[in-house]
Amino acid sequence: TRNNLATWRGRAGDFAGAVAGFEELLPLHVEVLGPKHHDTLTIRNNLAYWRTKAKDETEGVSNRTET
Repeated sequence: TRNNLATWRGRAGDFAGAVAGFEELLPLHVEVLGPKHHDTLTIRNNLAYWRTKAKDETEGVSNRTET
């Protein structure tokens, strides 16, 4: 599924790819299942997780280049 593909992108280190995948999925889930459906909330949670990982990676790189 596209959820799994986005997850595996993130696990492979492609955090931005994972974020992009979940950003594509979220509006589809909201439209089809509704904003409070369990699967929609799971996509929302996964998106937040990979956004955090992507932000941490970006901040880590900028911190290394500042020193």
